[in-house]
Amino acid sequence: MAAQARINAHLPRLDGMIGTSAGFGVTVLTTVVAVAAGAAAHPVAGLVGFAVVAAIMSVLTTLPGALATAGWCWACDDGFLVGRHADLVFTHASLVGAIVLVGVAVLGTALGVAGRLVIALHDSPLSAELPRAREWSHI
Repeated sequence: MAAQARINAHLPRLDGMIGTSAGFGVTVLTTVVAVAAGAAAHPVAGLVGFAVVAAIMSVLTTLPGALATAGWCWACDDGFLVGRHADLVFTHASLVGAIVLVGVAVLGTALGVAGRLVIALHDSPLSAELPRAREWSHI
């Protein structure tokens, strides 16, 4: 338990429900900014913005929270940038967006887990036996 507390102190992990809620809020804000910036005329640019949101939230939350955020991002991208009338449209662009956002969510979650493992290994008693970068700097 103490190791988990140290990991969370360095890189906090939001509960799935909190991550979903935070992801929804950030997604709505991103949608407003994207539409105001004219991303409806350039849906790929909007998808990149939503992918960034999904990536950041995925690193910070659990897999269910990350997938829910990706779902919110897809719905807003599809409804406001691809569809442009707040209606979900199921087109090839919509499918590509869904695949990209789910992939980003899974990859971001994996990177978050890897980061937490690195922190856990760095803070573990076994890390004292591992060579430090300074010890290998002469090579």
